[in-house]
Amino acid sequence: MNKIIIGWVLFWFTVPLCSQPIYINEIMSANSSMLADEDGDFSDWIELYNASEEAVSLQGMGLSDDESEKFKWVFPDYEMPPKSFLVVFASEKNRLSTELHTNFKIDREGERLFLTRANDILLDEMPSVELDENFSFGSPVNGNQERTFLPFPTPGFSNIMEEISFSHSRGLYDNPFYLILSASEGVEIFYTLDGSDPSPGKLKYNNSINIKD
Repeated sequence: MNKIIIGWVLFWFTVPLCSQPIYINEIMSANSSMLADEDGDFSDWIELYNASEEAVSLQGMGLSDDESEKFKWVFPDYEMPPKSFLVVFASEKNRLSTELHTNFKIDREGERLFLTRANDILLDEMPSVELDENFSFGSPVNGNQERTFLPFPTPGFSNIMEEISFSHSRGLYDNPFYLILSASEGVEIFYTLDGSDPSPGKLKYNNSINIKD
């Protein structure tokens, strides 16, 4: 008898335009295995989202964990495309090249984070929250300032979650079959078959999943 386990699935799609262009969309302060940086280290990270229909230059903007020092780390000449996401590692490595790394880490027990424009106008901030390993905190709707705990982090992708339909119910099956998933048009679905959490870089759903052995 084949034991079939159907687990959680992650997906991403675009949301409507928001009035405020750049947001702190999601953060992780206890990254133990979720997302590795270019050195193979699992550093803290901060995800930004450009909610506008136009590219936005981040040059001169500041990221900080200190309200009295809003420009603790300053963005280089980097342009965010419209409706795009940017992951900045909060690693203390202070890099401005192939990956962006701040000169500070995020306290996993919680601290506020600030995003400030070059003219000293505060664009967005994250409240102080304590996070468990591989949990993130952010906007369930991209660019929305209402935040919550996110058990399935999505660095570099949309945080929005919606209902997915399965062609078969959970349970035990004697014979192999093709599992068909369906969701809204434009939704990307990632899945795993080994019981691990799905995430970007895992198996991407196309037409069906061959469930066997």
